[in-house]
Order: sequence, then structure tokens, then C-alpha cells
Amino acid sequence: MLTEQAEIRRVFRQVVDAGGDVVDVALTAQAHGWGQHSTYTAKAFLDEFGISIKEALNFAGWIEGPGATEESCRMLRERVPSPLH
Repeated sequence: MLTEQAEIRRVFRQVVDAGGDVVDVALTAQAHGWGQHSTYTAKAFLDEFGISIKEALNFAGWIEGPGATEESCRMLRERVPSPLH
């Protein structure tokens, strides 16, 4: 599992380093099927970017969802600070 978490963190970092925001990271998580393991994925997100547990749980809830809508993207951006570092 540690190898998988390291890989998730690496991918998330690449997205942010390429100019992506929290929605881009969340869409990447969904595209990789990591929403099925949202708590584990949120832990990798928390560890990589140093966000709060509450913010990580907001991220987890979003990636479990059915997909991005304009409204859901706006809400995620409001609930998780940007830019991610």
C-alpha cells in the first residue's frame, strides 16, 4: 500500500506542478479509479499538500461522486484552498 500511496502522491504533484488545481487533481483521481478508495486517496492528498483533515474529507467526498459539474467544481474549489503547494 505504501508504494501505491507514493504513486498517487507523485501523480498529484505532477498535476499541480503542471498548473492544475484541486479540481484537476480530483478529476485525475477519478480517471485513475482512485475514487473507489477515496479515504486512502484523500490521505495521499493530505500528506502531499499539507491540507486539513476537513479539506481532505471534502476531496474524498467529491472523488466518490458521479462526476464534475460546474457547481460541484465551484464548491470543491471553495472547500479546498488554492493554490496547492
